[in-house]
Amino acid sequence: MNKCTAIWGVLLLFVITGCGVPHGQLRIRGEYTNLDQADFLIYSMDGGLDRVDTLHIRQGEFEFLTDLRRTATYHILYPNNDELMVWASTGDDVRIEGDALNLSKVEVTGNVENELYTEF
Repeated sequence: MNKCTAIWGVLLLFVITGCGVPHGQLRIRGEYTNLDQADFLIYSMDGGLDRVDTLHIRQGEFEFLTDLRRTATYHILYPNNDELMVWASTGDDVRIEGDALNLSKVEVTGNVENELYTEF
């Protein structure tokens, strides 16, 4: 292996591993059709968050990044008082997709627990 190939290999490794969520953090991002702007509350009763926080939806999208050292359950409270449960572990990159006109049909992906719950 020549020096140039080795450098490109290391660079590629950094690009691939640099795109994920670091251990010790959690990313929840989402997209809702038929929704331009809103604020949803997010909280955890088992230590995922030490406070109630806000997901700011802008142009139908949001991204939430927080520290997470262990598995936790998050509750997203919609303005109509419906809730969405999200299970997460450190390093997860959870994705939520749905239609604001039908919040009971939201799809959550990014780990096995959420995908099983969505399927159920």
